[in-house]
Amino acid sequence: MIKMKKQLAVLMAAATAVTTVAPVLASAEMLSVNDASASQVNAEIKKALDTKYADKKQDGIALSNPNEVDAYMNSRYAVLATGLVENEAKGVLALDKSGYSSEAAKLAIGANSIPGAVVITDAAKAVGVIENAMLANNPNVKVYIVDKGIKDNSSVYITDSKIIKDADALNKLKDEFDKAGIAANGVASYLKNAPEVKDGVLTVNLTSGTKLTFKVGDETPDLSKAFAKDGQEINPAHANQQSVFDQIVKFGIAKNADEKKETVDVVSGDTIVYTLANAENTVIDVPTIYTSDNGYTEKGAELVNKLIKANNGEPNFKFNYEGVNYELTGKDALDTGNAKIEKVGDKYVLKVKAKVRNANDTAVEKIIQFNIEGKVQKDLVRVLNDLRGKTEVVVGHFVKLAGADRFATAIEVSNQRFEKGKADSVVIVGATALMDGLSAVPLASVKNAPILLADAKNGLSADTVAEIKRATKDLNRKTVYIVGGANSVPTSVDKALQEKFGAVVVRLSGTDRYETSLDVARRLKYDTSVNKTAYVVGGEGAADAMSISSVAAKVVSKKVSPVVVVPQKGISRTTRDFLADLRLEKAYVIGGESSVSTQVLKDIKLAKASTEVSRISGADRYATNVEVLKTFFDKAVDNDVKTMVGGLVVTSGDTKFLVDSQTAGALAASNKAPILLTGDKLTSDQLALFKNDALFSVLANAPGRTSKVFQVGGVVAADVMKTVVEKLGL
Repeated sequence: MIKMKKQLAVLMAAATAVTTVAPVLASAEMLSVNDASASQVNAEIKKALDTKYADKKQDGIALSNPNEVDAYMNSRYAVLATGLVENEAKGVLALDKSGYSSEAAKLAIGANSIPGAVVITDAAKAVGVIENAMLANNPNVKVYIVDKGIKDNSSVYITDSKIIKDADALNKLKDEFDKAGIAANGVASYLKNAPEVKDGVLTVNLTSGTKLTFKVGDETPDLSKAFAKDGQEINPAHANQQSVFDQIVKFGIAKNADEKKETVDVVSGDTIVYTLANAENTVIDVPTIYTSDNGYTEKGAELVNKLIKANNGEPNFKFNYEGVNYELTGKDALDTGNAKIEKVGDKYVLKVKAKVRNANDTAVEKIIQFNIEGKVQKDLVRVLNDLRGKTEVVVGHFVKLAGADRFATAIEVSNQRFEKGKADSVVIVGATALMDGLSAVPLASVKNAPILLADAKNGLSADTVAEIKRATKDLNRKTVYIVGGANSVPTSVDKALQEKFGAVVVRLSGTDRYETSLDVARRLKYDTSVNKTAYVVGGEGAADAMSISSVAAKVVSKKVSPVVVVPQKGISRTTRDFLADLRLEKAYVIGGESSVSTQVLKDIKLAKASTEVSRISGADRYATNVEVLKTFFDKAVDNDVKTMVGGLVVTSGDTKFLVDSQTAGALAASNKAPILLTGDKLTSDQLALFKNDALFSVLANAPGRTSKVFQVGGVVAADVMKTVVEKLGL
């Protein structure tokens, strides 16, 4: 389903002048169902017209009628269509000849925004009309099912509460909040920011952290009667202390004058638009195939992998259903773009359509809708993201953290690391600034903050803002961090963090990646968060550097190790002086001479920055990764240098996807998990880490291991994860 906002500004203004018209809400939506079959549409029309108001005098438009109305008018839904010719004998009436002919009625059901609309009055009679339109391949046929609104089987209700009746009343309420929210002393306020009306919804954010929303049809709040969380009543007009205003979480309900009761029309709901297709729909119910705890089932992985392959142009996916062999019609036949996840009873259902044909009679095509079930919505999001990708899924008990892109993957990692409201801060880095992000990993770890990504042009996405809201409890007057200059994280991000969260924004940056890493390290030192070890990496050796991120992010006595990014040829005097000031006991240079020259080691010695300087490197990024893991992790030891392996994070070593390793660094550290950088297959040295009595052997029998093994990023090769699953017995 694709959601599209109605063009309602004119309708809203006109509806307010007609008191008998059900108000059309700007918060109502027009929902679109594409490729609907004739049988599906006819079934929906019947269901809509069969749903009646209990009072046969009600039509969902007028507050009352003197006599019983026609059966189709007594239905909760109005059914309109385009592309059909009027045929009264077949249950299709011209709009102006129907009970919806008045301007008031047209406004109430949104008919003025549907040119050429006719009204379907009889579901049984209209069946043939819909079928003929489908057989004629008429591309203009659409059926609109309009919810006229219902409450207790009635289109109206009686209340003595004051109702927000139109857009003018909503805007007036906004002004009243603006005025009433400020104390007489002009300083204290219960408003966190200015109230805003957008898309027909008034949003009021209170300093208590509560968000209130109001729309046309809602009860009007009584701003003279506010209440604290414990139920204590507060009169804002008599308060002048901010501490009092900060207690307010809700308001009373305003009553009509003399508490006079009035009959009020139930507001209109959404409109669903069905676009007819010359295809028959079939629904296939698929039981649970994936859970976060257990991963994919064998049959689930088989189904998903076949769909992924077929949808990406590989040999067609074939399956048998009710004795017929079907195959996908070709690339992109799986409509993941319009897939939706719905709550059905006590479970969630992922609904995704696929265009298929009879494998034995390719002239016969139809649409299959897979209904994939799950107990947890997040599990179905995982399945949908996998279906949208190109990488096969793997049977096994591990946690896959992967979104549609790097931004979404960072959100998945944050969601895994933090329960709601448990993060203390947030660290924002540029989506393409790998070395800035690497420097930020220890900072995010010691500040108990997720690393989330900003786009260099557009800043923070709505999804990223939503994750900040979820992960943190209250950032008002708390410090958050941006790592990188305005070219990678635009200044709009500073503004968004200040305005949306009331946060104190600290930007750590320099003229280049080297100075930015130094600025982050200085901040760690300023906050007394630096231990006696530092890791030095080359500015062009991102892959080598990513191996060390979880090691540097290990928190011991509220301290971490800085990651200092340096040029390949040598260290500047400023960097030497800083390292000397740290009075290190150990300094590790990560990577070979092509990324960090011998001169860098000499410069560290020259600065007398450390009593011990060591290089850790291998023949390539994967060999370096193995050396890092063998140096800093152990199957049994846990001390200042070594960490006993408690988990595993598997990421792609491809330069294009190293950002996933960056955002996963703090997660890895918190789980005592090394980061395993991988290619298409594990190398022989990496495989050796899984052998009996080797580094990862401790994971094979560790209790709760399935929640400690993570795949981060959707591009990790399926062969790699199959090997990990096999070696660890997941």
